[in-house]
Amino acid sequence: MKKLVLVALVAGFLVSCKKDYTCQCNAGGITLSNNSIGKLTKKDADKACNGSDNATLGIECTAIEK
Repeated sequence: MKKLVLVALVAGFLVSCKKDYTCQCNAGGITLSNNSIGKLTKKDADKACNGSDNATLGIECTAIEK
């Protein structure tokens, strides 16, 4: 019984780590896009938001929690 409770707590914690994120991209202070990227962890949201060659184009993208 104790193991079941422990597994339930760990599963609940992992699910709670995922949140809805939006990827906001700016260049020169102007917002270029503001796209929903879904329910992810912060690390995965940052990867999804910065996955392209935006830095070479002078575009800065940030994952923002909704």
